[in-house]
Amino acid sequence: MRVLIGGAGEVGFRVARDLVYRGHEVTLVDSNPAAVKRAQTLDVQVFQGNAASPRLLFDEASLEEADVFIGVTGKDEVNILGCTLAKQAGCNTIARINNPAFTDLPSEQNHQQIFGVDAYVSPDELAMHRIWQILSRPALTRLEHFSVGKLRILEVRLSDSSPSVGRPLGNISMPPHCRIVLIAREEGVIIPTSSDTLMP
Repeated sequence: MRVLIGGAGEVGFRVARDLVYRGHEVTLVDSNPAAVKRAQTLDVQVFQGNAASPRLLFDEASLEEADVFIGVTGKDEVNILGCTLAKQAGCNTIARINNPAFTDLPSEQNHQQIFGVDAYVSPDELAMHRIWQILSRPALTRLEHFSVGKLRILEVRLSDSSPSVGRPLGNISMPPHCRIVLIAREEGVIIPTSSDTLMP
């Protein structure tokens, strides 16, 4: 399988390395000279430039010969536009998308129809899913050494009398370096925004 990866940062590098190990033909595109230099240590083709540039993708990286395009730069717009171009070339497409504005679509639309993105990966959603898995363990309320000791997660169950109940998160004072990363309700789990309110 021929795979063209837009973005040679940590994610793109690891994906490329794993694909090469599995015998696939990989091409990497990145605008960062240091990332390009690191990618050249792999058995892949590497091009320096914008991963959404039609000229670079078609004329240099041979996008039309790829089976799959994976957009994993740090910029959602670049990942999405790269996928849009790749879909026009007949590729299957995967995009890394961080901004919820690009993932929260009208119910009758999907990412393939609008952006040409067959599948997307959201780091926030993946992190939320992992956190929820951990917090769902019976009787677990505190994690002391999550992420190699750099992060402490505390689960708090609110009662009707909790002072924060019914208030938007944007109006709740939090201690320094603390944030609410996940809200679990009967209907599901959400990544909260400042307008979300807490409920018992």
